Amino acid sequence: MSDFKKQQLITFKELLDSHELVNVTLQTEDGGQQKVHLEILAAVSPYFRRLINSSKNGSWDTITVPETSKDTLVEIINYIYTGKVCLREEKVKSLIDSAEILAIPGIIKLCKKFLTANITVPNCISRYNFANSYQYLDLREKAMKFILTNFEEVYKSNPEYSELQIDDLVTILSSDFLNVKDEETVYWAMIKWLDADVSSRSYHLSNILRCVRIGLCSFKFFEDHIWTNELISKNEDCQGILFQASQLFADLQNGDSPQVVYDLHHPFLRPRVPNEIIFVMGGWSAGSATNIMETYDCKTQRWFLSLNSDSIPRSLILVISSLINAG
Repeated sequence: MSDFKKQQLITFKELLDSHELVNVTLQTEDGGQQKVHLEILAAVSPYFRRLINSSKNGSWDTITVPETSKDTLVEIINYIYTGKVCLREEKVKSLIDSAEILAIPGIIKLCKKFLTANITVPNCISRYNFANSYQYLDLREKAMKFILTNFEEVYKSNPEYSELQIDDLVTILSSDFLNVKDEETVYWAMIKWLDADVSSRSYHLSNILRCVRIGLCSFKFFEDHIWTNELISKNEDCQGILFQASQLFADLQNGDSPQVVYDLHHPFLRPRVPNEIIFVMGGWSAGSATNIMETYDCKTQRWFLSLNSDSIPRSLILVISSLINAG
């Protein structure tokens, strides 16, 4: 902010505090009142500018501010005259609601920044829903990323998880960036959402079952929990999924030991993107240095041989840890 702008705001605030040249009173439905300068309001808010321009006689004594409490009005007036606003968790949403009505983008920007910087397990779903309602794409993306990264804790402890809309649930459970140690977690998360309202949500059962990458579950888990679940086994749409999964497990069986297979193009075998990978290159093999590269998925706790190799053989092992940014 320039020195001129700072001095201008100081002058405006002095005029407000001394009630000098004030020419209109803002009031709220819960009894709040504040004398202000009509011209300053019009300069900051297109809402007030349109309201004033629509007046036939051009005279205003009192303006009622819609859907705004007296406490929120105090914060709005403080921002208009100082460029600052006091943001608190319990009041930021009512403030952004009023700022949207009054078309004050500066307050909206500060509120969005506050909401984005304070996403937690208890509030991440409400943040996501709020961002959806106002089409704040940046806040929605941040909230979704947090949900995906902290999914296990979110679905277990956040009561709003069970109230997710079906489209949002499918978006989460089908994401390649869903941070889960195993697919069994996705299955239990699906069941928790279903159990919250079985009668109406059973209609979506096959849709959400397809989100579970069944081929990445153990065959025993498939037998003990998915195959024997009566809701699933009696659902006609799910029966086809169960048949495909059972055939897949039969193909993967090698004697009594199932193979661990990943296929980027198979809906049952497509792996989730790990959020952290350890790369190990080089070492000593068959009496000489090697350029083999192996990776360790910290989420699934499994080693994989990379299709790529190091540019040169290394006798000493090089270890690199890499965090992957979801989305």
